Amino acid sequence: MALLEWNESLSVNIKAIDEQHQKLVGILNSLYDAMRAGKSKEVLGVILDELVNYAVYHFNTEEELMTKFEFPLYDEHFQEHSSFKAKAADLVSRYENSTAIISIEVINFLRDWVNTHILDTDKKYQVFLNEHGVF
Repeated sequence: MALLEWNESLSVNIKAIDEQHQKLVGILNSLYDAMRAGKSKEVLGVILDELVNYAVYHFNTEEELMTKFEFPLYDEHFQEHSSFKAKAADLVSRYENSTAIISIEVINFLRDWVNTHILDTDKKYQVFLNEHGVF
């Protein structure tokens, strides 16, 4: 059972970004499945690292497009990315140092952040970038 299902409501009508969002959702679902299956800390840590690293890669893609076309809400969007990176880095650090566990609260935070970020923040650049020929 997936934690978060990809559907067209999550699409921003930009192929590369949609593919990256789908991959993020897939990695998040893998982390959830591994947690539910009681996988080892090592396995969970690898998936958590993959999720965080891929999110950073994805953010760079978005930020490059927003910079290239001078998206007017870039600073706001960049701040959300920075906030997530800081929270994620702290989570990974605490997890690696055994002071945190992958719990349903952590999974729910990640799910809600991904879902809300796509449906709210990312939708704000959709029309702007589409109008600049980015699909």
